[in-house]
Amino acid sequence: MITPFKSDYACGLHVNHVTGHLVIEHDGNNIGFNSDMAYFPEDRVAVIVLANLNGTVVNEMTRALAAVAHGESAPTASVHMEVSLSKEVLARYSGTYRFPNYTLKMIPEGNHLLVEFDNGHTLPVFPESDTKFFSKPWPILFDFSKNEHGEFTVLTQHQDGHDENGLKK
Repeated sequence: MITPFKSDYACGLHVNHVTGHLVIEHDGNNIGFNSDMAYFPEDRVAVIVLANLNGTVVNEMTRALAAVAHGESAPTASVHMEVSLSKEVLARYSGTYRFPNYTLKMIPEGNHLLVEFDNGHTLPVFPESDTKFFSKPWPILFDFSKNEHGEFTVLTQHQDGHDENGLKK
């Protein structure tokens, strides 16, 4: 049940390492309710957070409580400040980026980009600089990198302490 078969995904559980600790995690949500459970089997520590809030607060609280339980400093929540980019600049990020196990399509929409996942779901991400974008409800960050010709060809996704690079098709 805890053996990953697709990236870090096992049978309904995410199994990975966070700050050097093995963690088995499951989270969930419904309208107006979020939960996160993180079990650190090697340390015999479990953190369970339930909240009547939407967004990333539950996952951030789980990470902070786990850090304290491990004698580490709790991470400081990051604050993202949205900046304005022209439609012409946003158009330069447009395209499909191939990652090892999936693809992401970046679509300019209004003052932001729309990330389209393989399953058709979408997520708006907002610029905080000319190369960095963030999600308002989820702890996902994207960095675009240019090649030697000044074209954006690499997309790095940062999520839950993992970084993954995708190449523009």
